[in-house]
Amino acid sequence: MISPQRTEVTRIVMGSGEKDEPLLSGRIVYIVDDDPSVRNALTRYLAVMGMDVMGFDSAEEFLAQLAGLPAGLLIVDMQLPGICGLQLIREMARAGIHWPTVVISGSHEGHEDEVALEVGPDRYLRKPFDAEALLRALHFAGIEE
Repeated sequence: MISPQRTEVTRIVMGSGEKDEPLLSGRIVYIVDDDPSVRNALTRYLAVMGMDVMGFDSAEEFLAQLAGLPAGLLIVDMQLPGICGLQLIREMARAGIHWPTVVISGSHEGHEDEVALEVGPDRYLRKPFDAEALLRALHFAGIEE
């Protein structure tokens, strides 16, 4: 059974009407954000865009399941309780896992931009961000629009 803190994998099929033909295919997006409203909104939006999406409410939960997950794109909140987003990226790098990453943050302190770039995420977005900015970040990180 899926824990109540984790969002189930979500896929909404769009396209020419043929079954199982997603508008965007091939990549799963993992969202790690402790704010359920942000996590659920991103999950719904990306699913409508045809992506497979799985959400986690903490870095610890994501890391506990990482070994069994197929490679994908990571959207991670910078400020998580416990292991923060940057620590999660560093843990993955230490394990030799280098997924395309979009970092999101509600903080507007300048040093977080520098730290995010230092760690090497493909894109950094400040909350609130619009759908266009998210799609640009996903495109930049390797998912076609």
